[in-house]
Amino acid sequence: MKRPDVTGYELASPKIHDETVFVFLSDLHGLEHGPANSRLLEAVDRIGPDAVLVGGDMLVESEDSPYRVPLRFMKDLAGRHTVYAANGNHEMRLSEFMPDGTPFREGRRPAHALLPEDWDPEGRTLLDAYSEELRRRGCILLRDEAAVFEKGGTRVRVSGLDLGRRYYPKGKNLYELSPGEMERHLGRAGADGALELLLAHHPNYLKDYAAWGADCVLSGHIHGGAVRLPGIGGLLSPNFTFFPRYSKGRYDEGGCAMFVSAGLGEHTFRLRLNDPREIVVLRLVPAEAARGG
Repeated sequence: MKRPDVTGYELASPKIHDETVFVFLSDLHGLEHGPANSRLLEAVDRIGPDAVLVGGDMLVESEDSPYRVPLRFMKDLAGRHTVYAANGNHEMRLSEFMPDGTPFREGRRPAHALLPEDWDPEGRTLLDAYSEELRRRGCILLRDEAAVFEKGGTRVRVSGLDLGRRYYPKGKNLYELSPGEMERHLGRAGADGALELLLAHHPNYLKDYAAWGADCVLSGHIHGGAVRLPGIGGLLSPNFTFFPRYSKGRYDEGGCAMFVSAGLGEHTFRLRLNDPREIVVLRLVPAEAARGG
């Protein structure tokens, strides 16, 4: 398997006083880059980030053993680096099961056989149990929560957004959240002058993220569009719509910069053409230190 590309971005802000480097990983979908994801871990180690940010969909909820790879990888990653993690739509689907694997809704497949042997069934739903397993392995998991990262005079508030299934519709695109949705999930932004960095798995809602007060958004979900066409961008989104608006790269909206990763894996349609898997490196710098400034 070819190593993931490393794509670097720089964001200058007057809220940054000491240069800070984050690695952003998203959409692993249970893939292994070398035994136990050793190649991926080595790549992150070589970058030497101040922290690693994880944008969700580290598993495929419908696979027979969705937890083995991400739990092992996240444990190994957290043993080497500070890790902040948010959920994607595949993790959120675990909220439809009880901790013993019983589906909440008729028609959902039972999940009993999917549980690893060392699974701890504490929690209200299977998502709660999975979340506790991540935290037990050393990850700072943000479920509609925020944590402050500090380095010297720099303060970055990292928030993780949990969006429900209705915001991931199949066969159509939505570009607006319900009024007040961001505040219901995360409260108000910008309370103390820290840089507001939002881990939001779905990039479609950039306007809402910007209006809420995010300075920076890290997203994934689109897998780069599966096939990338020169001068056009991504062809196909995971919700089966063509030419997704935000597929890969940097997008700016009202003072907010969003960086969309092409992700580290895929599922269902294992297709990538001119669309390599990707590790994102985000370099935060003081406004006066921006390249070319």
